[in-house]
Amino acid sequence: MSDGPPRRRRAPNKMNRPTNTMRLAMGDGFAPAAQRDARPSDARRVASKLRLLLGAFGVGVLVTAASAAIVGDLAAGMTDHATPPDVVASRPAGPSAAEIGAQLREALLREADQPVKANWSPMLRYLADLHARSILPARAHLPYPYQTMGPGYQDGTVFGHIDLTHERLDTVRALPQHVRNQIYNELAGQQPDGLIPGIVLFKPGDIASWKTFKGFPPIWVIAVDAYVEETGDTPVLRKCRDALIRQIGWFERQRAVAGGGFFYIDQREGTWESGIDEGVRYDERLTTPAAAVDASAHVFMLYEHAANWSRALGQPAREWEQKARALQDFIRRELWDPQTGFFYDAWTVREPARRRLAFEGMWPVVVGAATAEQARRVIDEHLLNPREFFTPHPIATVARSDAKFELRMWRGPAWNSMTYWAARGCARYGRGDAAHRILEAALDGTATQFERTGTIWEFHHPERGDEESLRRKPTRNLPCRDYVGHNPLFAMADLWRRTMPAPAPLGRVDHPRRGVEEPVFADAGGGGDAALGGCDESTATPGPHEAVAVATSRRRRAPDPARKRKSAPRKKGAAPQPAPAGRPEITWSLMHPVKPDPAYMKDVIAAAAAYQVDSFEICGDVHCNGNLDGAIRFRDYPTVADTIDARKVEENIRVLREIVALAHASGRPVYYWHREVMVPRAVVEKLPGLLDENGEFNLLGEAYHALVRSKIREFFDHVPDLDGLVLTLTESDYSVIHNSDPERYPPAQVVQRILETFAAELHVRGKRLVLRSFGSIAQDYEDILAGAAAARTTVPFEIETKITPYDFSPFLPTNPYLRRTEQCTLGAEYDSIGEFLGAGYLPAPDPARVLQTVAYARQQGVNRHVIRVDRIGHAAFRSTQAINLFAFERAIRDPAATADDVWRDWAWTHWAGCPDEMIAVMKRGIEMVKRTHFIDGNVIFHAFPIPPDWKWIKAGGILSTFSPARSLAVHPNMWGILPDRTTPSRAALLREKDEAVELAAAGLQAVDALRDRLSPEEYQTAHAAWQRAVVVTRTIRAWCRCIAAYFDDLEQGGRGQPSLGAALAAANAELAPFLPASGATIAPDLAGAHEYGQEGPAEDSIEAAYLSPIGALLRQLSSEYEAEQAERAAWQGRPGLVDFVVAGGFLDDIRVDRPMHASHAHLLAGRPVRVVGNRVFPNGAIEVRLRAPAHRPARLIITGNPAAAGQFKLTVQGVTQTAVFPAAGEYGWDLPATPSDAGAALSVPEGRNEATREIVVRIQKSGLEYPALHGIGIVAC
Repeated sequence: MSDGPPRRRRAPNKMNRPTNTMRLAMGDGFAPAAQRDARPSDARRVASKLRLLLGAFGVGVLVTAASAAIVGDLAAGMTDHATPPDVVASRPAGPSAAEIGAQLREALLREADQPVKANWSPMLRYLADLHARSILPARAHLPYPYQTMGPGYQDGTVFGHIDLTHERLDTVRALPQHVRNQIYNELAGQQPDGLIPGIVLFKPGDIASWKTFKGFPPIWVIAVDAYVEETGDTPVLRKCRDALIRQIGWFERQRAVAGGGFFYIDQREGTWESGIDEGVRYDERLTTPAAAVDASAHVFMLYEHAANWSRALGQPAREWEQKARALQDFIRRELWDPQTGFFYDAWTVREPARRRLAFEGMWPVVVGAATAEQARRVIDEHLLNPREFFTPHPIATVARSDAKFELRMWRGPAWNSMTYWAARGCARYGRGDAAHRILEAALDGTATQFERTGTIWEFHHPERGDEESLRRKPTRNLPCRDYVGHNPLFAMADLWRRTMPAPAPLGRVDHPRRGVEEPVFADAGGGGDAALGGCDESTATPGPHEAVAVATSRRRRAPDPARKRKSAPRKKGAAPQPAPAGRPEITWSLMHPVKPDPAYMKDVIAAAAAYQVDSFEICGDVHCNGNLDGAIRFRDYPTVADTIDARKVEENIRVLREIVALAHASGRPVYYWHREVMVPRAVVEKLPGLLDENGEFNLLGEAYHALVRSKIREFFDHVPDLDGLVLTLTESDYSVIHNSDPERYPPAQVVQRILETFAAELHVRGKRLVLRSFGSIAQDYEDILAGAAAARTTVPFEIETKITPYDFSPFLPTNPYLRRTEQCTLGAEYDSIGEFLGAGYLPAPDPARVLQTVAYARQQGVNRHVIRVDRIGHAAFRSTQAINLFAFERAIRDPAATADDVWRDWAWTHWAGCPDEMIAVMKRGIEMVKRTHFIDGNVIFHAFPIPPDWKWIKAGGILSTFSPARSLAVHPNMWGILPDRTTPSRAALLREKDEAVELAAAGLQAVDALRDRLSPEEYQTAHAAWQRAVVVTRTIRAWCRCIAAYFDDLEQGGRGQPSLGAALAAANAELAPFLPASGATIAPDLAGAHEYGQEGPAEDSIEAAYLSPIGALLRQLSSEYEAEQAERAAWQGRPGLVDFVVAGGFLDDIRVDRPMHASHAHLLAGRPVRVVGNRVFPNGAIEVRLRAPAHRPARLIITGNPAAAGQFKLTVQGVTQTAVFPAAGEYGWDLPATPSDAGAALSVPEGRNEATREIVVRIQKSGLEYPALHGIGIVAC
């Protein structure tokens, strides 16, 4: 992708030449002095014309009778501006300056209580008071009380300049409305020519005075982002965008260099427009303009903000995008010196003898205009270099090694504001470690000086010497005391917290660990200076633009302005509030399904700081030792308490308390997952009354509900600060809604009763209740929602529903059961990592799917968006799926956002050197994974990481897809199977797997070709994911080839397995290089596990997740084949055989209708067997359709293992009876010779001469045990 067209030079014609009068009005810094000393009459004429434009300039633009003086007093510098009476009269009512100061002080004191180093707290508390003392009443043209640069600067009444932006970034978390008012105050002085005043002085008579020809660094846009991101107050962008575009016009007219770039007039005269008074770069004056590194970077920042804000408001953005790219290319090419690895001004970059190593060379890194490699060199070779900028109190404004370094003003001393910008630049490019070091050293140094002197200084001794030894200017030769404007210490402490070093990602064996992952913020105060093509980028939303978060090991996109809500520190005892009123709550759902981990929680909180995240859900190891049960000792049941591992319980309690404390410290509530019925088996065995005579829970009995109440009470006694529970009523140890006797336990009534019990207990504790209406079949949703609607609770609760029915397959439609229920709020649950897409092992970003599902959720009126951000320890923000988090942010905040918007903005931020190429590569990822983990859209592996047991493969119906040209309507209750499809041919199936292999190889090759154009972190993340994809696609293709050969051989009916044997040999040869040398299977410890039971592999690698279990499955395949072939041969040898099904075999999977998970199949004593039902699905059933003779008697034969269950419920053609297995394990029942059975269609099967009718056979359990079936068939009598 091109970075945009080069800047066009203006044609040398009169239309493009500013007139002398225009120069006077606009303030051309390089106009001849004689022209700049204009006569008042000239100024009045210009002002008269400009006054006509008043209506076009929005709030606060002031063109008054005093405008005649705007032009005429340039030589004297400052121009006075009288305030018309109507400006004073129109000031909005609101708190007084004193009241605002008091509010600000209180809010900042709360923020000072956030975790920081102990010696920083007194300094921060003092700064809170200085902020409060800096608030003065509105005056002159300012509509609101305003904030000065601090009590210690001049007369303490000066307004504006870059100081104001630092103050706003410092206070935006504490009192955002104050920041908004200061934005309006600053823009109120914008001139009709677009210039925004820098320093504003005030004189008696409500007179404001500023230099009408002198700009200043336009970093105010970052404060706008910070405010909007903090509050979601998007309308402010409209006013700000207009002002921004006018300011851009001023820069383009007055500060553009003909050959490219922009300048400040410090080049010509000492007006210090750059804000760097007496800076070393301007010791020599220029006669013609030349591009300055800081000015060019600042205008780049304006361009990309104009693009972002335009997109956010639905306005054309391409002009600004093109200008940003052109200027970015100029900065990277013309202002960069590859020898020293630093940015310089155009007039010195190619002249080593003239150039100075001044801190302004960092600005392209701060705004994101640098390439990743340029940023790395600036950070590592300069900002972190103790011989240059990384002084004991960083950063020095001139490198220690530079001959111009001295302890005066901007010629060496450290200014905390610039230290803060340096840290932001580091963080923006994924160097949270560098940002953290720089900030900590500066805050330590400032705190030390505060402890020694009792004040906060304007600038600081870089060697941590005495500030009194520094020099400023002859007129005031000491740094100011009590200076606020250049000390954004709260913002620095906030970024310091958010770049706290975190543990490395969970290990993987196929690539090295990628190091510490830190959140990065395009704006540390909550805002975002974006970079259209740098390593950080803002994007559009219905309001402000989006800041981008990047990480050291994984650059992650940080969200949009409406998104980021950062709570002020919580008072002790105060519950965190989930979200501001008026917008949906956004929750990150964590730790699926792994043990809760405080260290990982810190990582998550650090990552969440860059996004709009209002609350957390903790899944935990819900299938093993999690839930309420993992943190209680069953104190009300002494006979049970002795069986509980007290040490494990104590550890679980400690961990949960720590996680809750961490979440609360970040200002967010946390909700914990719990499933019912989930209890240790010892409890079931020792407590009478829990089970009924059929071995199922007595769900309406008092014994069960007393147990539930006891568990809730004990749990919250142990973890009292937890904010609520997320309740799931499916996939648990024991069934709630799948009982075999629905008349005794009506599912909706059971749900209602359980909800009422939970709601009553949580209500008295002030805790939140969320019900997940998750189910494996459609009836689950119907029953759960009916029970929720009937529940009589004292407070509303929420129903949280997956965005797609049953689970997160990209081939499933949106969930029709995501709908409102009376008295309940509604939450939508999403998946960002790809549970069925490789869970972070493979590249599977899918922004289009994200936008589609969020749009549906919005249409359904959801109150809460719940985003799963991890799976088996893999976090989306550490993977190629990080863009999905970005997409969720965009989609939730901006209904108009498109997938192309998301891809483009992400690419400009993360793949600046090759955005189009990387978009093309990464878009292939989801297509590759769909062809890998699915067969024609049907889920292959429901359990993941893949268990090394065919039970789980046979559970999901995927073997049916190997039977060609068959309707999948036989599996209406298999959520992973698409019942509206017909199975492909085996050739088509294998061709799909070939395509996956080709896509993976092409993806890896493409990423490797882009290595030099990507940052090391981005390359490593993408390369590792595609490298894994190459191995995984080949592994699954080999697996599918073997199963296809299995079917080929079995269908041919001969003895042996020629095709299968060859396929297994080929698979072994292909996969041997990737498999562990021992060939051993790496499997999780399933002791005490739940029916679905696994936490993930013991080792986090593709060997453990894919290769080893698939290798184990392939090694078992011959045994499966031999068992099934023998079973089929036994049936085929029966006299009079008409039709049969091997219930637990591969070939007849297409003929056995059963709900997902309800009837598992495996080998038992060398024979295929399918067990009908289990304790999670006691009502599990199988249904088969067999052909019987149309006009003569026949016998139904069912073979099974009587030791598993002696009896079962049999339904034939709608007639139900209890059947009993004889000792031999073969049950028979004579079918009447009635060709007119209800619903029985007569047909003549191919190859037969006799008409047949269809017999529907349904089998369920009857009693305690679950029947184990080998086969079902019909023989003619």
